[in-house]
Amino acid sequence: MGTHAWLSQRIAAGDSQYDSWRLVYPAHDKVNEIEVEILKTKGLYTLSLAVHGQPIRPCESDPKHAFVKVRIGEECFRELASLHAGGQRLKLSPSLQEAIIAQLQGGGEVNIELPGYSRKITADNFPDLAKELENPSHFHNPIQLSF
Repeated sequence: MGTHAWLSQRIAAGDSQYDSWRLVYPAHDKVNEIEVEILKTKGLYTLSLAVHGQPIRPCESDPKHAFVKVRIGEECFRELASLHAGGQRLKLSPSLQEAIIAQLQGGGEVNIELPGYSRKITADNFPDLAKELENPSHFHNPIQLSF
């Protein structure tokens, strides 16, 4: 397993239909690296990219979007992604999210470039964690209550 292994967190809401799961490929270099977060709620996935240094440079013609370049295998995708307020987080289109998740589930790598940032994302333990997301009954809570 690589040094940038994925982290998993289950967020229990008290009713399983409202539970959510979060997978994070953390930025160990908070100034220069891109962090990837995948959130699953009610069966839907949202993939966000975040930086902890300078805000992502927005598109000159549209300050609410930024250019992102993603290389998956031999394919290269370029799109305008929705930039969150503050400029340090953006959300990719559903089709690009699906392509990235599929590549990581298959054990592949993804290269991401934002204005001023780039990062190679490796699958590491992602395929195993993704299976847990698909089969939430496999979740084992390490905390046991005595009552």
